[in-house]
Amino acid sequence: MFDKLEDLLVRFEEVLNELGEPGVTDNQERFQKLMKEQSELQPIVDAYKEYKDNKDMIIGVGSVVNGKMAKDSILAGAKYVVSPGYNEEINDVCHEMGVTYFPGCMTVTEIMHALEKGNKMVKVFPGEIFAVLTTCLLFNSGAPFT
Repeated sequence: MFDKLEDLLVRFEEVLNELGEPGVTDNQERFQKLMKEQSELQPIVDAYKEYKDNKDMIIGVGSVVNGKMAKDSILAGAKYVVSPGYNEEINDVCHEMGVTYFPGCMTVTEIMHALEKGNKMVKVFPGEIFAVLTTCLLFNSGAPFT
C-alpha cells in the first residue's frame, strides 16, 4: 500500500513540474488533463504527507460489518476496528490478527457479552441518540464497568 502511495507522490511532483513548464497553457487539452490529475491527487498526497509527518499516529477503521472487511482493513494497516454492533466473525478475525476490536454496544447485556469475548472496551452505539441513557447506564452500573 505504501509503495502505491509513494508512486502517487512521485506522480504528483511530476504533474506539478509539468504544470510549471513554460507554454503549458498553449495546449489547453493537456493543461486541463494535468489540472484534473493534480486536483485528484492533491487530497491523497496531503493525507499521505500528514501521515508521514505523524508516524506515531494510530490508524483504525470504522463501520466494519463483517470479517472480510476487518481482515482487509487490518492487512491495509488498521491498528483497531470499530463496528456498529458486536459481530462474532469480526471479533475472531481481530483477536486472531492481534488487533483491538471496539464493538458497538447499547445495552449492559451487549457490553457484558463483548467483554466476555475478550474485548477490553466497547463503543456505546448509537451514542448520539442514547447519550443521556448511556451516561445514566454507565453511571448507575458503577464498578463493573469502571
